[in-house]
Amino acid sequence: NLLPTLPAMVLLCIQQIESSQDSPLADGSFGHLYDALITRNLWNDGAGRTDIGAKRKFLSLFAHTLYASEKDGMPYSEWEALYDQYADDYDAAYPRYTFLREVLDSGLVSKSGDNVIFRYRYAYCFFVAEFMSETMPQHLIKEAATTLCTRLHHDESASILLFLAHRDRDGSIQDVLMNLSRNMLEAADGFDLH
Repeated sequence: NLLPTLPAMVLLCIQQIESSQDSPLADGSFGHLYDALITRNLWNDGAGRTDIGAKRKFLSLFAHTLYASEKDGMPYSEWEALYDQYADDYDAAYPRYTFLREVLDSGLVSKSGDNVIFRYRYAYCFFVAEFMSETMPQHLIKEAATTLCTRLHHDESASILLFLAHRDRDGSIQDVLMNLSRNMLEAADGFDLH
């Protein structure tokens, strides 16, 4: 009864229950809790041989590739090719099979037929936001946030904006949100609570 019954919070709790690891998390913002849950899943009980940061970077590239192409998944062969591109771009020396197996074992992505998809929609949104915040220049992040604000009725856009705001280090996303809300409310009549 302490948490709001927002779908994102319910999903976070369910994912934590499904997770085989115990979590020391007690409180924090939704973005913080989700970030910690993702890190725990990528840790794979310490059995992974590849770096968690490398897995996060690859998953953010995967998520943004899906986002840019407006697809829900990609064929496994394309997923392997994406890893090859990632390995070239970041000079990664992890064996492809080992790396991709560990990413699948994290439970964040899964195979559906021959396609690789994100298992949870919020994980997808989290990694799209992470890709934007880590790779895009600040003015493009502000443009993306402005575009997302025009589509808040779309759950995916609202969730990406939520995680983008979580990753905002200099307050620029907050400024975008405040400016847009001022513009939207400017024409509204004043309201007297009494």
